[in-house]
Order: sequence, then C-alpha cells, then structure tokens
Amino acid sequence: MNNLSKERGNRVVLCDFDGTIAKQDVCDDIMGQFSCNDWRANGALFDRGFISQKQLHELFVSSLRVKPNALREFIRDRIELRNGFPLFFQTCREADITPVIVSSGWDIYIRELLREYPVRFPESLEQILSHNRNQIAAVCNRLEFLEDDRWQLVSQWKETSRLSHPSKIHIAAWLKTKGVTEIAMVGDGSSDYELAHFADLVFARSSLSRHCAENGIPYIFYNTFREISSVLKAA
Repeated sequence: MNNLSKERGNRVVLCDFDGTIAKQDVCDDIMGQFSCNDWRANGALFDRGFISQKQLHELFVSSLRVKPNALREFIRDRIELRNGFPLFFQTCREADITPVIVSSGWDIYIRELLREYPVRFPESLEQILSHNRNQIAAVCNRLEFLEDDRWQLVSQWKETSRLSHPSKIHIAAWLKTKGVTEIAMVGDGSSDYELAHFADLVFARSSLSRHCAENGIPYIFYNTFREISSVLKAA
C-alpha cells in the first residue's frame, strides 16, 4: 500500500535522522572530526556483515575524544536540517499524524539540532505513544560523557537487529499491536531496509530507494520534506 487513509485510524510516521532529517550522516561527520582510530575500518566491518549496528556504534563511541561543549559547537556549525522539516512537523500536527524519530544515532545531536522543537526521548516502548501530537518522540541511543574526553553509549533498548538499533522493524510491529493502523516511513539507508518491507507508505532516497526498486517495494522518492508534506496533506 502506498497511501494513508484518514478513515483507518491512528497514523504514525517513523522518520530516520542521519541523512534524512539531517542532510549529513551526522555520526560519520563526528567520527571524521573526533575519532582517535580508524573509524572507517569499523564501518567496513558493518558493511560486510561482520558486526551489528549496535556493535558499530559502541566502537564509534569508544573512539570519540571531545568535550561536550566542543561537540555541540561542531554539530551547530557543521550539520544542517533537510529543507522543509518545519513544514513536515506542522503537516503531521494538522493531519493528526504522530511523528516518531527512530534512529541508531545519538541523543546529543538530535537534541542540539532540534532544540527549537518539542522533542522528548522515551525510554521504553510504552512511552513512545505517551505524548501528544504536538511533540516529537525520538527513539535513539544515549551518549554519556565520562572523563578525559571519553564517552560511552547507553542504550536501554532491547529491541535490536543487525541493521538498526533500536530496531525499527520491531518498534513498528509493536506499534501495530497498540492500535496504530497505518505506518509511513521516511529514510535513506540500510538501517531502513527492514522497515521498508513492513511500512504502509515509504518515502525513500539514496540507497533505500535503490533497495526498494530492487525488491519491488512501492516508494515515493523525496529530496526535501516539502515533497513528503504534499503527499501527507493529500492523503
């Protein structure tokens, strides 16, 4: 199915962050600036199927060497939101669609980049839907600063898969058991592949659009959130 029916009840849009809401792959940019080892070699291990998304981010974070304020400054100066995101959030509110960010990335840059939005960070599946549509739930991993410019990855999410952590497909399936009748998704990469096979409506770009085309998954290509908003308004 490639549309959302207003008559069918509770609607949710699950949205990726790196390369989707943010124009850049934020983790990669941070690693390129502040990693103390060959972070690209760890990325290659993931691409070749030797480690999971969770293991990849644990390796990334263990090599991160930067103070919190310097990291936040880098995020503010280097990372941009994709065009049309404010309109997308407004459209979700007006269309009675619940927006949920699901990302294998880190809370520190989601908080910083969306500091002007009412974002909350649920710590369990049950908390995902315990907010109103004037807020955005962000399901992601938490970074904790230690000392000597070191960090650790803190994740309370047991829902995991090799391609995404927290697992997007597990979260979507759980939402369906809680009265959500239709799920749209917005994504761009491998962490979105599993969810694309499950969602009712897929907005895709980059490698996700190629994955959909190769696997016969109907999708709508997007460059900006304005295009997504136009489809949601017409649904």
